[in-house]
Amino acid sequence: AFSEWSMFALGWNWDPVKNFSAAMAYKLQALQRCNRSLYLNVSRLRQLPTTELAAYLRKCFDYGRATMYATSSMYSACLLHALRYFKREQFLVLRYEDLMAMDATATLRLLP
Repeated sequence: AFSEWSMFALGWNWDPVKNFSAAMAYKLQALQRCNRSLYLNVSRLRQLPTTELAAYLRKCFDYGRATMYATSSMYSACLLHALRYFKREQFLVLRYEDLMAMDATATLRLLP
């Protein structure tokens, strides 16, 4: 979220909020207002039918548009939706820190 915010706010001046914490608070408040009953409620998100989950993501995540760095960093909600269409074995989730710590040989072993 920070790197995306810094690009949009500090680099390109697309976001008028120049303080990361304030910008995140504003974005998270907007997400909460979008749907209070689903905000940070993973168990309810899991129970939603696929069409309702997709509608929630489209509406509250604003289609993943630019400056939506708070919601685009919420990988779990997006993965929850994607897992409705693809097998778990088709995903490889890595933390950036782990990937950067790998040498070339270990990185190549990740490829099928």
